[in-house]
Amino acid sequence: MGKFCPTWVFDCIVAQCSIDFIELGHGLELICKKYSDGLKNMYDDMYAKELQENTKLFLKLLSDYEINENSIEFLQNFSFYRFNYTNRYLKRNFKSIFSNPFVSNKKRISEDDDSLTYLQSFLFEWRSTANLKAKPGWSIATQSDFPELSSLANKPLSEQERKILLREARKNEFQETWIKK
Repeated sequence: MGKFCPTWVFDCIVAQCSIDFIELGHGLELICKKYSDGLKNMYDDMYAKELQENTKLFLKLLSDYEINENSIEFLQNFSFYRFNYTNRYLKRNFKSIFSNPFVSNKKRISEDDDSLTYLQSFLFEWRSTANLKAKPGWSIATQSDFPELSSLANKPLSEQERKILLREARKNEFQETWIKK
């Protein structure tokens, strides 16, 4: 029997990849690789390319709806909602004695746009007055129900990955200096 990543966990990981990318400003491929490699022993269907594609979709949606400076706050609220609630009214049960809530028996369909649909519906709710807000200080890195994900979110990029990012940033800076816009 396979160990598959539940859609809600995948959504939280994609949101965290988006937050990390917004904070760093570049290096999406390395950020997604960090999460996929870190969770590969836990899930059979965790791929960096899929994380990267979904993260780009999340970032495009944030741009299309002009969330801009509120992007990190919005993504943290979305992660809080997806992590702690199955729907708007029902809190997720992490203490189940019959099954592990962090593992699914069904394979997630990668062509399915469920993640984007959840994000978009949360966006409309977030803009309304009746929205769920994250508790102050809550993040994927600080939550205690899924310690593997928490420690992965707290883990910094390796020295080699930081050098690659620095090289990429310098290359982009050099190109911007010599190319007119």
